[in-house]
Amino acid sequence: SDNPDFFASLGFDHPFRKEKGKNIFVIIPTITANAGSQNFTHTYFVKRNVLLLPAADEQLSRTSKNFKLLSYEASVPVVFVRNKMTVTFTPGYVLPQSVIKVAGRPDLSETASNLVYANLGVSFAFGKK
Repeated sequence: SDNPDFFASLGFDHPFRKEKGKNIFVIIPTITANAGSQNFTHTYFVKRNVLLLPAADEQLSRTSKNFKLLSYEASVPVVFVRNKMTVTFTPGYVLPQSVIKVAGRPDLSETASNLVYANLGVSFAFGKK
């Protein structure tokens, strides 16, 4: 549809921090629930018979406006800092909840399965400390 979608997340985390000399090590176990709107228009055709005579197909459209739980997510960001360098590693697991299904149209339906992912990042700070 042409309508914007809106999203909201609710999460819980707790950082565990360890410092030793110039090294800082942080682990942040996180659990998040993601919700969002699913604005879409579904158009389909219906065969109409008028007084037992065939007539032209009628096009019908339905607009859906749902705000639903979309997924649960668990992740464990790990951050290592030494001087001006930061290394981050975030493994995670996503469990999709609301998947759009169009009856009789698998080509228009969404497919989703649980997902394991990982992000890795390295950054350097330049300039004065």
